[in-house]
Order: sequence, then C-alpha cells, then structure tokens
Amino acid sequence: MKIAMDEIFYINEFDKFSGVYPRDCIIQKSNIVYIIESADIGKAIGKNGSTVKGFSTKINKRVLLLAYYESIKKFIEEGLDIKINEIAINDEIAFLKLDSMTKRKLVNDIAKFKLIKQVVERNYNIKDIRVK
Repeated sequence: MKIAMDEIFYINEFDKFSGVYPRDCIIQKSNIVYIIESADIGKAIGKNGSTVKGFSTKINKRVLLLAYYESIKKFIEEGLDIKINEIAINDEIAFLKLDSMTKRKLVNDIAKFKLIKQVVERNYNIKDIRVK
C-alpha cells in the first residue's frame, strides 16, 4: 500500500488530535475516510462522537471512520452493515454470496460499496469485489 503525502499529513493530524494512529486514510472531495484498528475505534470516535466531530470541524471536512479487522469478511460485513453468506477469493477477486434482501440494501448504498472496494484493494490486496 502506498500512501501519498497529503494522506500522511491527515493521518498525522488525526493522530495528534485523537491519540489514535490510523492504519490508512482516503481523501475524497468533501470527506476523509480513516481506517482504524478495531480495538481503537471507540477512542477515535470519542464520547458521544466528540473526537470525530471536533476533528471534522478542525479540518472542515466530513470524517468517516471504518474499523479494520484481520478478516476481510468481517471488514466488509461491518463496513457495509450486511451479512455475507459466503466469501470466496479467487485470483485477487472476492466473490460475495448474498441473499436478495442484502443485495437490494447494497444497491441502495452503492457509494459505500465503492468506498469499501477501494479500502479492500489498498489493505487486503484484493483487486475487486463481486456479488453473486
């Protein structure tokens, strides 16, 4: 995973502000997405969201936090708030088996799905996620 200079800047700023060092950072137009170790996510959020809200105000961008898990299945399930029936990884492509209700939920939140795909590519060496 390569991290650009502006991403390093925002990672360091978040670390100084919250005391939590993010694993990764993705900068979007009006958002910054931080990938935080699952054990540190509560500290990064702060009591009643105070840490993340304060940092968001400081940098004048919306801040999104995603918890990192060693298991790609757990990361995708938690990140998208879905239940994966089965996951198979073949040639750096993750195939998700979902029920029809979960597929509909995923279609309604396609922006979040694209974000999760980007994070998975950077942190799990998976080139694509496909739904069966």
